Amino acid sequence: MGCKDLIEERKKLWGITKDIDADLEWRVASWREIISDRKIFEELLEKPWLLIELQFVVIDKDFNEVPFFLNEVQRDFQDNTLGPLYIKQLYKEVEQIKIKILKGRQQGFTTYITAFQLCLALTLHGFRGFTMAHDSESTGSIFTDISKGFYDSLIDEIREEPKRSNARELVLESNKSAWRVATAGSKRAGRGKKLKMLHNSEKAFWENMRKNAAAISQALTKYSIEIDETTANGFNEFKEDWDEIREGNSKWLGVFYAWYRTSEYRKSFKGTNYTEYEFLEAVENGERFMGVDSKFMKLLNQLLNTAGLDKYQVHWYFDKRLELKDLVFQEYPCTEEQAFLYSGNPYFDIELLDLLLMKKYKPLEVLNNGEIEIYEYPSPGERYVIGSDVAEGLEEADSSTFFILNVRTGEEVANGEYIMTPDNHGRILDKYSKMYNNALIAVERNNHGHSVLNTLENECKASLRLYITQADATSVRKTQKDKYGWQTTEPSKYFMLDELDTAIRREYIKIKSTRTLKQLRSVIKENGKISVNGKDLVVAVAIAWAVRKSRPVAAMW
Repeated sequence: MGCKDLIEERKKLWGITKDIDADLEWRVASWREIISDRKIFEELLEKPWLLIELQFVVIDKDFNEVPFFLNEVQRDFQDNTLGPLYIKQLYKEVEQIKIKILKGRQQGFTTYITAFQLCLALTLHGFRGFTMAHDSESTGSIFTDISKGFYDSLIDEIREEPKRSNARELVLESNKSAWRVATAGSKRAGRGKKLKMLHNSEKAFWENMRKNAAAISQALTKYSIEIDETTANGFNEFKEDWDEIREGNSKWLGVFYAWYRTSEYRKSFKGTNYTEYEFLEAVENGERFMGVDSKFMKLLNQLLNTAGLDKYQVHWYFDKRLELKDLVFQEYPCTEEQAFLYSGNPYFDIELLDLLLMKKYKPLEVLNNGEIEIYEYPSPGERYVIGSDVAEGLEEADSSTFFILNVRTGEEVANGEYIMTPDNHGRILDKYSKMYNNALIAVERNNHGHSVLNTLENECKASLRLYITQADATSVRKTQKDKYGWQTTEPSKYFMLDELDTAIRREYIKIKSTRTLKQLRSVIKENGKISVNGKDLVVAVAIAWAVRKSRPVAAMW
């Protein structure tokens, strides 16, 4: 028998008795078995977190003492992220472990990570752990309600009288280990300590986040663990850190947990002033219900039919929407993008974009290691238009893009995003213009767009397929070479974005690519201004939609 067998035995006993005294007797007996069996004891020393389900007790939502059995998200994090990394660090395969957790409310991460640190304090000599909370109330709660509660409920054979146990620290004399908690920004918090583990709780809500985080992180030793866990808090420094992870420019590992990964988030229909049938019918039809708009009901439909949730889960989410309004997306997000953007001021209709994202359209063909996606091959007689944003092509985050639109259907047929010099970008645009029935090419001519247009006109001989700004349409083309392309000014930017917003809301345009939809979700309106810097695909699709009614001189129809 190993530790996992003993955990299953404890679970079985609890399922039968639901008696905390019987559980206490089992914990005493099982501990004696563990310390008398060298193999089991060594397993516990290698994986100290097994102590949680073997010996820990927690207070449930009804204020009853119950065994601490992990919920789904806690187990997933332990078994698939923290546990494997800890084992690698134990055998010196990795040095510092750095993990950021983006989550919904009350999924149990603070409780679990606190328990994990206590396991290390009990089993390792000289362990130093630290938790930084975002405010003083949380600091006291983490120590008194969680950590001290865990420690006080341990059996006598494990628990010792701490050298110090107060509102801020737990110090063990026998193995010289300690765990402390403080409020982010408090003077000298963690300074001078040689920390083995640091837990930064609700980090997105810290004041002066980077400054305070840098101060405490300096106390970490070579082989250490640092975990940030938080719900989103708008477009702040944590969001910037998260973006760096997703762009592959960070030493941190990021993990996201949607609200529905917590299985207890479900609600029956008892006590409601509507029937289960009425609710499910509204979900199925995507109709406004009980004051909740049709877009949210369509999202529930997607969760029910695409994401595999059951009726009680979507009813719970509906109830939270009634309670929290739009804040439900920040507090209980379905996606990491949703978590951040609903706490900002998104320009485009996020709910409609989420519905499109959940459809998960698959391209027919992916080329150049994912740089180009084909969703529909050209059809005879169809008219296409290409919108393009141009970058210098010298930096990793500096991408040139194109977006190809079927003018009649409004459907995306292809897109591209890559690091490339302007002249090579021009050659690719020429290739796909010819492929898609001599499609009109609308290149943003600002900055490096002139180089692309020069390649298209002089090398590719594509001038008859180039978009000309409407104001220049009556000019003699041979003397107006610099007027090819789309000129983005403040008025034209707002025009093309407004036109695209209307098209998305009225479902005139059908965007399929995940990367384009995600960029559209990230466009924020702040202080009356909209920035599309770094949103290269957004610019490409907006240009394509804005010029869709124009025709190339070389039209073949």
